[in-house]
Amino acid sequence: MREPMPMDGVDEDLVKFYKSLRFSYDRMASEKAKRLFLLCSMFLEDKELSIEILTKLGIGAGLFGEIDGKYNDARSQVVVAKNKLIDSCLLLKADEGRVKMHDFVREVAQWIDNNKIQTVNLSKEGQKPRVEEDIKYLLLKGRDKDLFSCSFDRSKLQILIVHWDRGMDGDDLMDVPNSFFQNMTELRVLRLSSKPWGIGRLSLPESFESLNIRSLIFKRLRISDISILGKLQNLEALDLVYCEVVELPREIAELEKLRLLNLDQCEIERNNAFEVIERCKSLEELYFNEFKIDNTTVHKKITLPSLQRYDIRDEYDYETYNSMSKYVCVSNIDTYFCEATFKYLAKTSEVLKLEGFEGGWSNLIPEIVDEGMKDLVKLCLQSWSKLQCLIDTSHINSPERNFFSKLAVLELDKMENLKELCNGPFPSDFLKNLETLSIKECQGLRSILFKSKLNLSNLKFIRLKDCPKLVTLFQLSTSQSLVHLEELCIRNCRQLENIIADERAGEELREEIVDGDQDEKRRKSRCSMFPNLKALYIDDCPRLEFILLVLFAQDLPLLKTVSIKDCGELKYIFGKYQHENEEMDLHQEVKDVVLRSLDKLLLYRLPNFIDIFPECDHPKFSSVKRSSSKSEMQLEPMKCNIFPWTHKYRHKWRSSTSAQIPSHHCSASSVTLSASCGIFCYFLLLIDSRYLVFIVDEHIKHPNF
Repeated sequence: MREPMPMDGVDEDLVKFYKSLRFSYDRMASEKAKRLFLLCSMFLEDKELSIEILTKLGIGAGLFGEIDGKYNDARSQVVVAKNKLIDSCLLLKADEGRVKMHDFVREVAQWIDNNKIQTVNLSKEGQKPRVEEDIKYLLLKGRDKDLFSCSFDRSKLQILIVHWDRGMDGDDLMDVPNSFFQNMTELRVLRLSSKPWGIGRLSLPESFESLNIRSLIFKRLRISDISILGKLQNLEALDLVYCEVVELPREIAELEKLRLLNLDQCEIERNNAFEVIERCKSLEELYFNEFKIDNTTVHKKITLPSLQRYDIRDEYDYETYNSMSKYVCVSNIDTYFCEATFKYLAKTSEVLKLEGFEGGWSNLIPEIVDEGMKDLVKLCLQSWSKLQCLIDTSHINSPERNFFSKLAVLELDKMENLKELCNGPFPSDFLKNLETLSIKECQGLRSILFKSKLNLSNLKFIRLKDCPKLVTLFQLSTSQSLVHLEELCIRNCRQLENIIADERAGEELREEIVDGDQDEKRRKSRCSMFPNLKALYIDDCPRLEFILLVLFAQDLPLLKTVSIKDCGELKYIFGKYQHENEEMDLHQEVKDVVLRSLDKLLLYRLPNFIDIFPECDHPKFSSVKRSSSKSEMQLEPMKCNIFPWTHKYRHKWRSSTSAQIPSHHCSASSVTLSASCGIFCYFLLLIDSRYLVFIVDEHIKHPNF
């Protein structure tokens, strides 16, 4: 039985809560989770803690034992322990995978460890520094004259976090006396940082080299000479985040235990940091975000160690991928890295964003990566002058191999020689998880984008711009899989003739394409096409005669916005409106209602536009009665179920001047329309007070992407 802890200093009203939390702590079977719980209590109130800071502190302090395997394996232990604490309600979830500790729980945790964990805030005027004896974890916050004047027993200190709270008008030099680091024989983790509003200068004393630390974190500091770091032979993780250094010292390469190097937005004035990193043979993780290296100083191409995790970017990227562990965003990557390193990064990356590549390869697979890219989630390529396709399966023996099966985002820009996505048969599960497709300024992209049957059931956004040779997007068999498509935007594709082409001449239009029994096929054949499409934007596609092949009553139930501009040959929006039951009595109240969500329709500069459909299955059309006045015409209402409105007016307008169309059959005020020559104008009155913008407005623009 564990002896009861004394409750000295605990408020009587809180004793039962202390005991309850102590009981939750004691009943946890995981000693690692217990140690992590105590570690979290050393931070300031409401501090949100990332997995990375907990990993560096926890591993550095030996809370998870020695690192026998990979650094990432130890990180996994931290994640497991964190989740157990969340399940026990001892930690709270925060944004972006972070956690935080309730203030009361924090007090109890420090009480459990007999006040060997302490947070000392010296920022308040008149507060005297007081640190408990036998302190194990210590966080100090305040000005340097207070921080480094604290007198306490340093011999048992394992983790020290110092927040330098320098004033905006104060001295920017953190003056650390030589005596401060003396007698810190047990120190394993050190974190020094200054306030976010500026960079503080730090000069490291000679006593620093005697430390036996495993994790060292500097943040927002300017350090003139860090060669002393080469003396820290047990160092496993080094962070220089938002720091400024003269150079990355070559002595770092002599640290045989160094596993992790974080140079996130670290400004290095001299030398090529990659030349030092190349010599760090034990390095497993590299984070080098927004690096700046003068190409004229690059004397050789770098061979990086076989990294387990990496984030290498030459510019600031607002996107964050907390769940991603392998990220590359580099322009002219072949300038920095040798071919072997480039191929390794391409093969193993989860996010790959490359610009300005001049290599002679014509495809990614198999010339650059002979197998794999199985973990790739986002691929962005720009200005690759030689690339003709992403995959060439014409000489791959096994077409069933998986390529890009996890890819969610594909962006291609200024790929002047790109002819197609895949040369040869599509691989198994090709792009099955794709959610966003963006293709811009690909002058050589030819004929049909998706040339055969493909499952794109997760695709949500399609954006195409400036692809002058593209004729067709999808075959019907592929388009029927687009059940989650939300936005379709096509701009300046001047040879585009069909968005969807029916490749099965003579077959029933809605025959099912997915394998299965006949009953399932018949059921699928009645499913709505594009059931989640909300926005349709078409601009400057002069050869399109209609947008979609056919419209059934159940199609496009969520479509809210249609904008079509500068399509000179466009005659109809839909090729045909098709009832499910051709024998239904159209004289009765029709149950089919389509485009029920539409509230904005813009048609602009469509000189050959005729109608929504080539023909209408309804037996009646509205009649037009001309009044004696040439400037007005009286339009007689009719019932129509193609749109969910009570009145429909049709008027062939062939004047470029504005005109006023009166609304005799509703209480709405008259609307001024400005129509281009030859356009067929509709004015639709809504029964539920939604407003439909359906006309020609030179000031309305398509969304840019």
